[in-house]
Amino acid sequence: MTRRSLLATAASVVWALRARAMDSLSLFEFHRNFWINLHHFLFAQALEDARDREDAGGDAGWAAAIKYYNEELIERNLVTDAGLMSIKQRLAALTDEDPLTLAALEPEMTKALEGAAKLYRVKWWEKHDRANADWIQSQMPLLAEHGDGIASDLQRVFDYPWPAAPIHTEISYCSSTNGAYTTLDPPFIVIASGDARNRGNTGLEILFHESSHVLSARMHRLLEAELAAHAKRAKAPPELWHAMIFYSVGEVMRRNVPGYEPYADEQKLWQREWPGLLPVLEATFKEYIGGKGTLLGAVNGLVEGL
Repeated sequence: MTRRSLLATAASVVWALRARAMDSLSLFEFHRNFWINLHHFLFAQALEDARDREDAGGDAGWAAAIKYYNEELIERNLVTDAGLMSIKQRLAALTDEDPLTLAALEPEMTKALEGAAKLYRVKWWEKHDRANADWIQSQMPLLAEHGDGIASDLQRVFDYPWPAAPIHTEISYCSSTNGAYTTLDPPFIVIASGDARNRGNTGLEILFHESSHVLSARMHRLLEAELAAHAKRAKAPPELWHAMIFYSVGEVMRRNVPGYEPYADEQKLWQREWPGLLPVLEATFKEYIGGKGTLLGAVNGLVEGL
């Protein structure tokens, strides 16, 4: 047995031992926060054309909040904007009963949320929170059945350990336009319970896809290094790293959930977002995800195949 084979075998044993000690129901810490839900609902409503928004009955506080979000927030990126990340973390620290002033937001932001909160509680919150609770309840049996295997495989595939603490996961009726997003430092997932793409086993994939943004740091570094070494950066499709996550998580789901169709296949992402990339991924990552070879070898093969 070669030294490389010995190292690969040793790594597999480490991940197997780690998996046996893992409790799938403690991988994520689920929350249903009033202020997080209001914030994302206002963001989503502000993005809509005026004629497609929910009917607020002419409520002045709601109209002012939509105006504020339109003018100050919707041009910013929920994933990368430091200010929006700070807002989200401050809101998540509040209980439903806490006064918003405890979040110490900018005064105009506080005014917008407080102005919209009363109507939101009366008109939408019960429906939204029921959807949040139903989503969590629907995912818990799937997580209990498949979570250990999926998490163990993803740690091995990305060659990166699961965070020591459960990943903070907000279930919000609305999220980003993609239906879910993740920010880092600290890891923080937001998943839309009102998005039909996030239901059933597909919802389980979305949950682990989002957590893979936390696990994929080493893969991302290797990809950047290999693109530079092969002078292939100009040939790389946009967000190649994201395509690699979609493929990897989809294949891990297929291995652990019999008969499962990965999200990227179902949503035709390969045709719409990354035409021609799927055969290259299948040629270089499929065997690796199945347990053969190394992450570096898979990334190197992918870059060479571009």
